[in-house]
Amino acid sequence: MSVARVVFYLLLAGLGYVAAVVAATAISILVMAVQSPSEFPLRDMPELLIGGAFITAIYAFPGFVVAVFLAARLGWRSALTFALAGLANTLFALLLFGVHARGGVAMIGQLLLPCLPGGIAGGLAYWFVAGRFVAAAFDTRAPETPA
Repeated sequence: MSVARVVFYLLLAGLGYVAAVVAATAISILVMAVQSPSEFPLRDMPELLIGGAFITAIYAFPGFVVAVFLAARLGWRSALTFALAGLANTLFALLLFGVHARGGVAMIGQLLLPCLPGGIAGGLAYWFVAGRFVAAAFDTRAPETPA
C-alpha cells in the first residue's frame, strides 16, 4: 500500500472519529436533557455540546485507537460490531474520566445511562463515515478462498 493511500485512510479515520464524537455527544446530551429538562435548558445546548464534544474527544481517543486496530486485525465490517465497540469505549472513557476528574463511582454512575446510547451512536457514526472502508483497507487476515 502506498504512502498516499495510508495517509488517505488515516485522514478518513480521523474524519470518522470526529463524526463519532459529535454523534456520541449529541445523543448523550439529548438523553440527559430528556431525563432532566430543568438541568439542561435549551439555551445552554451549544455550550454543552461544545464542552461535551471536547471532553468526549479526549477521553474516548484511547479506546478509539484500540477499536480501529482491532477492526483492522480482526476484519470487522458490520455496523453491529462498531456499535458494540462504541459501547465498550463508552465504559472505558467514563472510567478514565471518573479517575481523572476524581468523581469516582458516583459520577460514573450518573453518566453511565445517558452515555451508553451515545456510545452506540458514536460507533455507528464511525462505521458509516469511515469504519467499513478503513478496516477493509488494513485487513491483515489472509484472503478467503472459495471452496
